[in-house]
Amino acid sequence: MSRSPFTLLRQPYRTHGAGAWLALFLVAAFCMSGGGVAVSSSSSSSSGYAGPPGASAFQQCVIQRESSGNPTAVNPDSGAGGLYQFLPSTWHELGYSGLAQDASIAEQNRAFDKAYERWGTQPWAPSDGC
Repeated sequence: MSRSPFTLLRQPYRTHGAGAWLALFLVAAFCMSGGGVAVSSSSSSSSGYAGPPGASAFQQCVIQRESSGNPTAVNPDSGAGGLYQFLPSTWHELGYSGLAQDASIAEQNRAFDKAYERWGTQPWAPSDGC
């Protein structure tokens, strides 16, 4: 004798009450949605910094793909940091001291402009799809 899916969904309700049914429903919805969870912080917008006024679509794309708009983001594997995920060696080659993630947003934007002027989209486009 086969059970319908609805019979299985009703079982938690009969056994454990509405809370168990709701939990099962939420888990199923979570799985069907791809399992993503959006978390918002009250200290910043959910999308983070999007770029300076007049930023190109490419610059905005790089910011979102590299750091989700977080100017202090750091890649623990490579050490790349900041909005544009500059490697420390690239940051220094551009003439800056310290680390990109410790620099102001304005300084990170100037570094992006300098890198874009030297190398165009090459440092980002192949891996970011921007």
